[in-house]
Amino acid sequence: MRPDQVSSKTDTENPNRSTAVSKQTASGAKGLFLQWQPFNSLWMNTMNRCFICSTRAVKRLTWVATLALASVGALAQGVVRAFPTTALRGVLQVTTPPMALLNGQPARLSPGARIKNTNNLIVLSATLTGQQLLVNYVPDPQGMLHDVWILTPAEAQQQRAGQQALSNIRFESDNAPSR
Repeated sequence: MRPDQVSSKTDTENPNRSTAVSKQTASGAKGLFLQWQPFNSLWMNTMNRCFICSTRAVKRLTWVATLALASVGALAQGVVRAFPTTALRGVLQVTTPPMALLNGQPARLSPGARIKNTNNLIVLSATLTGQQLLVNYVPDPQGMLHDVWILTPAEAQQQRAGQQALSNIRFESDNAPSR
């Protein structure tokens, strides 16, 4: 069959296949073109979906989730964390995990140490290397740091046991052995 003998097929004959269509180009020559029709086989595409319904539902759920998360975030801003009564305050500087300096003295993080940031999320000790942070901490029975909370400015205003006057002035007598 020649291209000029091919007639245009209608969608009612076989709507799920590519159909050969003869078209006349701008130069007047006739040519054979394939017109692609979507192939919606129930054997190959077993998950029939109503896209109009699902997109509306997804948009609504997205808005509801966004509003819910925004309201939770607004409520959590005024929450002040409650620390254990045994928690002490100090300045923590992680040198090479698990080694650290606590108030300038060598300290060690316990094997299961939990360091929580200002949002009360657990932080890995390696991400804090070299930073000096004001913290509340609870030592374990061996004297290692087990629970550590990095303080917000509001929490730093509260008085806590173990808090010492911090100074950036160092004297030679600080490092000299006592007589």
